[in-house]
Amino acid sequence: MIVSPVGLRTLLEKRRRKRKRNQSSDNSESDDDNDDNENSNENNSSIADFLSSIECVYIDQLDILSMQNLDHLFYILENLNCIPQQAKSSTDFSRIRHWSLNGWARFYRQLIIISSFTSPLFLSLFHRFSTNYSGQCLIQPFFPLNGYIRPLSTFQQLFQRIPVCDPTLRFNYFIEHILPRFDTSIYDHTLIYLSSYFDFVRLRNYMRTEKHKQFNYLTLNEYSTKKQILLARNIFYHRQVRFLLMTERFHFYHRYRIKGIRHILFYDLPSYGHFYPEIVHFLTLPHVIDKKNTIRTNQTDEPSTCTALYAKEDALKLAYILGQNAVTDLLNSEKKTHLFTNK
Repeated sequence: MIVSPVGLRTLLEKRRRKRKRNQSSDNSESDDDNDDNENSNENNSSIADFLSSIECVYIDQLDILSMQNLDHLFYILENLNCIPQQAKSSTDFSRIRHWSLNGWARFYRQLIIISSFTSPLFLSLFHRFSTNYSGQCLIQPFFPLNGYIRPLSTFQQLFQRIPVCDPTLRFNYFIEHILPRFDTSIYDHTLIYLSSYFDFVRLRNYMRTEKHKQFNYLTLNEYSTKKQILLARNIFYHRQVRFLLMTERFHFYHRYRIKGIRHILFYDLPSYGHFYPEIVHFLTLPHVIDKKNTIRTNQTDEPSTCTALYAKEDALKLAYILGQNAVTDLLNSEKKTHLFTNK
């Protein structure tokens, strides 16, 4: 079977709703709660009975699937190799393996995952669902020797280590220590890059509902329409806007060259290593400095800056950007900030 996670889950959800309607109609005359619980359990385990005999799973381009919704993939993998509750009349039990009847099919299933980069989420998915009795095999990922930052040392690029990695603690630390520093007139036209859509929604809602401060910001995400994107880019370029919130999926699907950016703040590091130089390259594009639409070059008294926040748990992302040797120095250093420049 060649399937997409969204299409297969849609099929499973349709089977679930259809089976639920049939069970509710059959049990409408029964008042026994125990029978209802047994029927519901049978319903959950029998919607994916056609996936019970899967012996090999090949997931190609997991990095591309992560730009959609990995919940669909997790849902499918959780429903693999479930023992059907109902047997058809045409079933030949003599051809069924004993280890499959014992519920051991997942220990004989092969899982092959291909991705252009690795991440803790991908490793967690592999270790969770790769339960073959023969063991696991991981191919060592390739990290660039010098990363993607060396050719882009024209601007001052600051890497700041933060002491938290939990999404909630990271957000609290950001709004308490990082955001007030950038919420000044010096950092007008600042791009805030967020790799997670959930972090984007949390930060957007904070700026929208904060009563003590009036944040001047715009947003660009994967759900923005063409009209909204055109309007946001036009306003950000020609007017005094403090922040522009942009998600990683927006850059992945559109690859717009955003003009008018003077400063870049990475809320967290990009998943793709080559996204970092693409985003930093926005600083070389022209932008407006006054009401007369005078074009400002990058050789003025106010240099552009790039700040990237990282934690110790972001070592894999950091290795794709800086290289494996530099990551070791940054993580073991007592300093919290490291500046990369060619001056």
